[in-house]
Amino acid sequence: RQINPVLPNADSLRRGADLYTANCDWDEDSRVFASLGERLPRTRDDELYLIVQEGWRELPPCGTTDEDTWHLVNYVRTFEPR
Repeated sequence: RQINPVLPNADSLRRGADLYTANCDWDEDSRVFASLGERLPRTRDDELYLIVQEGWRELPPCGTTDEDTWHLVNYVRTFEPR
């Protein structure tokens, strides 16, 4: 079990957003993406890290470094339903 070493501050979220745009080819209109969004409140950061690194269902891996992946984890959390 890993703990996210990167605080989800404004800088991290901005970096995560840029990395998401450049590296993640995720269809935000897909049912799979919606399903991931619904799961986010009960998904630990280390599980989300693996999703970003390895992909999930039809969502491909984002192909980033370890530190960049943590910024992506923080950014992907912004897709949680409100």
